[in-house]
Amino acid sequence: MVKRRQLATMLGGSILVVIGCAACGSGVIGSAHAPTKNSKSAERVVASSVSAVAASALNVVYKVPSTDAAVADGVISAETIETVSGSPSSQTAQFGSLTQAQTLRSPTYGETPVSGFVGYSTASGTSSIWVTKAGGFAEVASVPADGPLASASISNEIYLASAAGQPLSVETYGTTGGLLSSDPVPSAPPPTSTQLSQVPAEKGIGGGSTIGAIAPLSSGGPLVAVDNGFNSLVVNLSTGAKANLAGYSSVLSLAVGPDGSVYVAALDGRGSTSPLDVVELSSSLAQVASVSTGLEVSNGLLNAQLTWAGSQLALYAPTTGAPPVAVPNEAATSSGIASNLFSISGDPLNVTAVTLPANLGLYLNSDGAGNVYLYGGPAENVVSEVPLQSASPAVSQTYDVGPTGSFAIALIPS
Repeated sequence: MVKRRQLATMLGGSILVVIGCAACGSGVIGSAHAPTKNSKSAERVVASSVSAVAASALNVVYKVPSTDAAVADGVISAETIETVSGSPSSQTAQFGSLTQAQTLRSPTYGETPVSGFVGYSTASGTSSIWVTKAGGFAEVASVPADGPLASASISNEIYLASAAGQPLSVETYGTTGGLLSSDPVPSAPPPTSTQLSQVPAEKGIGGGSTIGAIAPLSSGGPLVAVDNGFNSLVVNLSTGAKANLAGYSSVLSLAVGPDGSVYVAALDGRGSTSPLDVVELSSSLAQVASVSTGLEVSNGLLNAQLTWAGSQLALYAPTTGAPPVAVPNEAATSSGIASNLFSISGDPLNVTAVTLPANLGLYLNSDGAGNVYLYGGPAENVVSEVPLQSASPAVSQTYDVGPTGSFAIALIPS
C-alpha cells in the first residue's frame, strides 16, 4: 500500500524511487466498469469552459540540497518565472528553517486556489502557510505539524489535514491569517473478516484511519476522503453525506466536476496488486462508475494527483522503473520515473494515456487554459509545460528554476 507520509517526504531532492508501466503508451487505458449505484441520467453537465486564462507567471518554490552533512536538509527559496520569456522576474529570500513544501491546489472545477503553499520542517515538526503577496510570499499561519497529510484551497480559505494523531480533523485557515475552524472527520468503516483475508500481510495494513485527500466545494463542504487500509469514505463535512468505498484501501486524490460529480483516485485493495482506479460519484455521493488506469502498486506507484486543466480532468501518477538519473548527493543507483499523465473524460468514463518522456517530475499543477506543469524529483530544477487540451499533448516548453542542482518542490501558476 502507498504510504502518504512516505510520499510527502519525497518532495525534495533526496527522493527517487519509482516505476515504468507497459500500459503507459498513448491510448485509452480503461473504460468504465458497470455502475455500482445510480447511473447518471441525461442531465449530466459536460465540461465546456472555465476561465480559460493561461498562467502569465509560475511561482516556484525550490530546494537547494546541502553538501554539508551538518545541514543535510538544505534550504528553500522561491522564484517567479515569466511564462512568455521564460526568464525569472523576481526571487525571494530563503524561507528560514523550512525544508519541504506542499502546493495549495483547488481540485474543484472552475475554482481558483489560494496562491500559496504549506512549508514545513522535518526537523522541528512545524508548518507554516505562505501565500503570494506583492513582491513575494507572506506567512499567514503557523501550524504545529510535520507537514499536512492533505491540503487544498478555494477563494480565501485553506484546508489542512494534520498529521497529528486521532481523532481526525480538518482545519480551515483564512488567507489573512489564523485558524477559522476545526471540523471532526468520521473514521473509515472497520474491515470485515473477508477483507482481512484478501489483503496480504506483507502490506503492513493496520492502525487507525487517516485522511488521504481534501476537495473544496463552491458551497458548503469540504469533501474529505478517509481510509483505514481496507475501506474508504468520502464525506461532506457540511452535510454529513458519505460515500462508502468498500474495498478501496487508500484514497490518493479527489476532484469535483462542473455538475458536482466527484472523482476519486483510489487503490483497490481487494486483490494482491492494488490497482489504481478512478471512481466517479454523483453530487449526492452515490457511486456511479469506476475505471482502471492500468497502473498498480506493484508497478512502483509513487502518488496520484487529480486536477482540472481548463475543462479537462487530468491524473498524474508517476511510477518507478525508468532509466536511472544522476542526482546530487545521491547514490548512482537512484531510479528514474515514468511520467504517467492521463486525461479522463466521457460517459461512460474512460482514461486515456498521454505519451511523455521519463523523469518529468513527481507532481503537477495546472492553469485555466488547460496547461499542466510537471515538476519535482528527477526533473530537478526543470518545470515542463504540457497543453493537455491540444490534439496531441506533448511537452511544449520547459523552465529552469534556481541554480543547477536545485529541486522544484512547489509550483503556483498565476
